[in-house]
Amino acid sequence: MATFSYARLARHPGIWRVDGIGPVRSNGRLGIHTTVYFSGLSESSLNYPYKKTSLNGTSLALPIHVASLCEFKVGTVWREGKRVLGPEPISTWYQVDVSRVRLVSLGEAITINEHQISTVLPDLYFCLGSNRAQLAQTLYAIVPVLADWMTHWLIVPASELLRFYVGVSSPLLSDTLQGRLDNYISWDKSQLQEGAVTLHVKKRLTRKEAVVLGRAVASEYAKTTLFSVHQHLASVQAGNVLLNSDRKRQLIIKANFPFADSTQLYVAGKRMPLTSSDGKEDWAVFAMEILTCSHPYNFSILRINSEELLNCTGQTIAGDGGTQWPHHIPMFDQGQDELELTDELADKRLTPLVIRNHSNQFNALSDIKIEYHILAIGQMSRRNSKNTSVSVEAWTLNDGSYSQDAQGNQGVSEQQHHVEQINRDLAVFLSMLQFLRVKVQTLGWRIITRNNKGGLSQNGELIAVFPEKIGKCRTWHRMLIESEGSTRPRQVVWAEINLGNDERYLYLLEMELKSGENGQCTILLYLNDFSRLDDETFTELLILTAIQNRWTDQHNKWKNKHQRRAEMLFKKIIMYRLNHPPVPKIKQFDKEKTQLNPKLWSNILLEKITELLPYWK
Repeated sequence: MATFSYARLARHPGIWRVDGIGPVRSNGRLGIHTTVYFSGLSESSLNYPYKKTSLNGTSLALPIHVASLCEFKVGTVWREGKRVLGPEPISTWYQVDVSRVRLVSLGEAITINEHQISTVLPDLYFCLGSNRAQLAQTLYAIVPVLADWMTHWLIVPASELLRFYVGVSSPLLSDTLQGRLDNYISWDKSQLQEGAVTLHVKKRLTRKEAVVLGRAVASEYAKTTLFSVHQHLASVQAGNVLLNSDRKRQLIIKANFPFADSTQLYVAGKRMPLTSSDGKEDWAVFAMEILTCSHPYNFSILRINSEELLNCTGQTIAGDGGTQWPHHIPMFDQGQDELELTDELADKRLTPLVIRNHSNQFNALSDIKIEYHILAIGQMSRRNSKNTSVSVEAWTLNDGSYSQDAQGNQGVSEQQHHVEQINRDLAVFLSMLQFLRVKVQTLGWRIITRNNKGGLSQNGELIAVFPEKIGKCRTWHRMLIESEGSTRPRQVVWAEINLGNDERYLYLLEMELKSGENGQCTILLYLNDFSRLDDETFTELLILTAIQNRWTDQHNKWKNKHQRRAEMLFKKIIMYRLNHPPVPKIKQFDKEKTQLNPKLWSNILLEKITELLPYWK
């Protein structure tokens, strides 16, 4: 399995942009469902998805389970239920003063530096069409930017603060909104002592889940912020009981930073002026997505204490010594590269299917040492479990249930997995891009880096990754992490070159190599009409590359269904292999090593591009 599509959204043809996350729905369990508001875009809108001229006049309100907020980020663009584009990264890091953050609603007039601003999100720079009225009560954080003469404010959706700082897994995001954080740890037994946080866990936690909860144990402010997400919803709902329907308050998502001092942020979004009624401009960045945060933790050791032996589902496997617990095994085609997510209840008998998204969102996480301790182990069953196969009929992010309607629905758990560092050779390629940017400015070209679902960032550059799983047992696309004894997907730099005002695009791709691999080329790629490459096509290229165990080519031999997929891809794209320049050997500490010259590399790449495409010079 490589990618997911959302069945309910796929039923609506066309291109859709996420405008915002609406109120939590009051029916059913509080905090379990919300609504995503989309604007329809024209077919040519991928070049400028945030301009008013890109809207086609349609809108869509899509009810979702709150776990899906991990994916439906503001500003992302979708087609046929799959993400095809995200907001552009901004290369500047921003030092922000969180102690002066303000939460304001979209429809609220605000005062900035004694000037009246009608809204934090001007329609001229992010047109919401008819959705502006639907999202008028949604909250945005206004954060002062320090020591930057070009940008004075970051505008961040409250839903993005929740996704970034809490949504390190879809279950934790969902349970935070639903008020089920007591299911994770014993708060009264967990503590901070001499720089070490001890968590008494009730279920198996991922590394990032443990750190999020550890911060809440170590900081009363972080704990209050975390618990207030559900408490705000519960308070509003309780207050609405005695009010007439026309006076009831909306159950708006309210979230904030888990700290109250300063930090450095890299974000993706767009710059825009906040213009007052008297014409005064204050420049801001609409931060649709936070990429990385440098804020440190006030602990360096995280001890995970468990009073019972836990299995991989987060349930105890301690029994009475003779009980035969049934083990239900989900059965489905492991070779599928795409699965469709539904809104059905998940079959609670089945272990959730874990999908990892790889990122380096928290810089300080690498400084934390995690220790695991089992304090008391219950008596394990000595009898073998009975294995029962269950045919999987659907996949879902919804909550689990033992009901008849839920049987056969495989639950899905999305998890953010921390990647310690960017591959060294890719870092050299990123350095080369800095030189190339300067060179192409005279041509009126512009270069950004992009990622697909998830991915990493470094100094404002994005790094994409291969899909987590491709086929049933393919491993070429996975890299060994020796320190952990595990693997992660290969990293890929996906550089997009905008050819000036012509709205045409070229792409440079550089892939991470394993030790001993001989690949020494950069891919130059463009679509037949030089239009913008979407996430879906890029991911398809990575999948076919993994199947071939090297960069795919239109002349490759294929088996069965992959032949048609390759034909469809190469009907749209043209690829060239550009060999790396010769690498001189240098002597250092009595050892020879190779080192690419980024500046020389940029010269050679530009020469190759203009040689292959002379009419763009």
